[in-house]
Amino acid sequence: MTDDALPASVNSPLTVGQFAGLGRAVHIHVRARIDGDTVLTGQIYFDEAYTEAVFATGAYAEFGSPDTTWARDGIAGDPATDGSGVTVAAGPTSLDEGTLGLINLGVAV
Repeated sequence: MTDDALPASVNSPLTVGQFAGLGRAVHIHVRARIDGDTVLTGQIYFDEAYTEAVFATGAYAEFGSPDTTWARDGIAGDPATDGSGVTVAAGPTSLDEGTLGLINLGVAV
């Protein structure tokens, strides 16, 4: 496989929900595949302060603040140091104003 076979980026809108009452911090699931084989499965966590701000606005406000922090999530580990936390910022997207994030996933091939 060459680098030419890999996508330069993935640009798809996500709607992130919370797992109210289930003891999970706000996160998304990711899976990387090469030639149809799953080579990585993981979870990506969003900055807690940014998540609080998002859940205080718009359609998210009806759900209230997330009820589980990274520290209280029994699966999350420490997203701030283990690489599973994504850096996010507000900004323009192809759909409207939204959240931009950058995630680097490393897999051995």
